[in-house]
Amino acid sequence: MIDECLEIFLEEQNKEESGDLILQEFRLDYGNYYFVNLNTGRVIESLLVEKDTSDKEERRSTIIERQFKVRDYLSRLLEMNKPIDGSKQIHSNNYLSFFIKKDKIKDLNKIKEKLIKSINGYYEVLIDYSNKYDKKKLELLNRLEIEDSLNREEEIYKTRSWILENLERFSDLENYKDDKNYLKIFFVSSDEEIDENSDLNAESIKKYRQESQKYIVPNLYNKNDYNVLKEGVVYGVANDNYGLNSKKPFLFNKTKKTKVSNLVSLERAKQQRSFFQWLHALSDNKKYNVYIGRIISNGDVQNYISGFPGKEFLREPYFNGYYLRVAKEKNEAEIVDFDIINGLHSKEEGMYIKNYLRLEDNLKRDYYNSNLIKLPVAMEIIDSALFANRLRNSFFADEKDISKDDPDLRSAILDTKDIFVDWYVKGKGLTALKEIRKSTYELLLRHLKKNQYSSLANAYNVRKALLLYIEEKEKGESGVMENKREVSKELEIRKKLAELIENEKDQQLQNEELFGFALGQSLYYLLSLSEAADKNHSLILPILQTKKLKRMKELTNNIYQKYSYAIGMNNRRFNKLISMIMSYEGSEKVDQQEMIIAGFTSSNIIYEKKKSNENNA
Repeated sequence: MIDECLEIFLEEQNKEESGDLILQEFRLDYGNYYFVNLNTGRVIESLLVEKDTSDKEERRSTIIERQFKVRDYLSRLLEMNKPIDGSKQIHSNNYLSFFIKKDKIKDLNKIKEKLIKSINGYYEVLIDYSNKYDKKKLELLNRLEIEDSLNREEEIYKTRSWILENLERFSDLENYKDDKNYLKIFFVSSDEEIDENSDLNAESIKKYRQESQKYIVPNLYNKNDYNVLKEGVVYGVANDNYGLNSKKPFLFNKTKKTKVSNLVSLERAKQQRSFFQWLHALSDNKKYNVYIGRIISNGDVQNYISGFPGKEFLREPYFNGYYLRVAKEKNEAEIVDFDIINGLHSKEEGMYIKNYLRLEDNLKRDYYNSNLIKLPVAMEIIDSALFANRLRNSFFADEKDISKDDPDLRSAILDTKDIFVDWYVKGKGLTALKEIRKSTYELLLRHLKKNQYSSLANAYNVRKALLLYIEEKEKGESGVMENKREVSKELEIRKKLAELIENEKDQQLQNEELFGFALGQSLYYLLSLSEAADKNHSLILPILQTKKLKRMKELTNNIYQKYSYAIGMNNRRFNKLISMIMSYEGSEKVDQQEMIIAGFTSSNIIYEKKKSNENNA
């Protein structure tokens, strides 16, 4: 997987018109940035990067920001366990830059001696790497064959002197903000090197790149102990998303001559590092959804490589390649999930959501119409109506990180999130009808437990649309769904029940579905008679938790007895309804819980405008 992704990444990275993919996404750390003319010792440019930077400040800074970015990118440590400065106070990797956290120099009088020692040690290593590097690191360094300028050592002494001389005056620098963020200083030979029109491939950047390589190459591999030389090429263990620890033998391969796997050349390690730096830059911008592959555009096959923020995903039907989910770690991006994508959903993919329950106007939603709801909006509606807007945020969350404050919701998310990820993110079919039906039914009960009647009605409609969509998909049909029908099954049953109630003669409920819907209608009416400010809809839960017909009738009768004082003798509609329910003689086992909820949430027949005067009191 990495090989194919890396191939496309390098093709795009090497295109002149693309620019540097890493720098396009690269973000500067919060803190103060300064350019210092090495020859004059003068601060020639400054930049304050903070979380609440205004739009105006951001526009002003973009002229110089790219100059800071490329040098900052080249000067960072691979990781804090691989510093130039053994005390880990200084976080840069070459003599042209100096990075330190500002809180380290706040109480300078207390730590001045130790800090000066760290600074001197930092520059001593940069003058002679043998002061820090072991034999294997020096071997890698020598492979660079870099020809240093004649005045390199002189420049190192100049930068060290400037740092030491200004150590107590950093707080006097322009725009300096006293906080715990970074102080980053970059040295250039002339003011023109950072002119807004200067080339990012100019001699000054070349020098930064060259000095950076003296740190990067010797420290690039996970551990140089496992390096091997074959036909003049060094191979070692890449450091990206891979760990080795002598105290953890289970990390090693004990069945082969070489204890570690996947040794890569130095050139490949550099390429792989660039790829993971790009992923890290994306995650820094909260673009955790990465698609790398190829698309067909205007008949041509083209590379496609891009990242999307948290809840956004690629909607390109002709994409083939890889999906990577990345997480931001301290020094790199971790690939927490990946999959092969063979074509995503059509841009016309979607579902119809209708008013299956004939809800009153105050309960209707704008999307109850005949228009096709496209997939991204449909997923948003599903998340909102059924999962309280927590599903998409939990797509890639670990179980321990999903809130336990709502056990029913948490359980439904854990049971279904991978199914929805495969469907919505990766373009696979949504065919887990049984699992979705069960989990979303529990979510309907959750609404009842919380007395959320209005949201229950909408949740039922959205769930119905989702289940119909899946049924059509499992039949191998278009996914545009059978529910384009003007009349749903629930409305047909409701119409039939209304006819039975209005009929002057005694009537019987002919089937279980009709019984379930009628029972739901009666339960809503009975609970509506309650004089309590907050009506307890959870009273119907015991009825939904049994499938025994006899027990359903007993529980319904208990509720009826509780509110019978409010039901008039002339309330013909309700009296006929409850009579049909109590006289129903079907199977001993009734499996119509969903239809009971449908009847409970649908507009109530008892309260419909009467054709004749009836006393409902």
